[in-house]
Amino acid sequence: MNAVKFEGWEIDPDIAPDVDSIWTNYLKGRDSKDGDIEMVVTGKVGNKPPFSCEVLAMRDGKQVVIWKSIEDDFETACRTAEIEARRASIKIVKGN
Repeated sequence: MNAVKFEGWEIDPDIAPDVDSIWTNYLKGRDSKDGDIEMVVTGKVGNKPPFSCEVLAMRDGKQVVIWKSIEDDFETACRTAEIEARRASIKIVKGN
């Protein structure tokens, strides 16, 4: 299994082409596509709050919302999304 790795925050024009305040980041760390986790933050530095953030993942071939929140500033939204993405990436290991 590869180490968990964030791709980095960037504006994503594919989500909303006319909006420059939709930021995405990806967490890669598992061997299957179901292990990829996407973070989305709406807003940017200098904008007024609130800032929406979501953590999305693929589960059984379907995209699901793992976590959703409203934060007071952009940096907190990004940092909190990364924390929740790490939590979502933890694989539960069942004992014997």
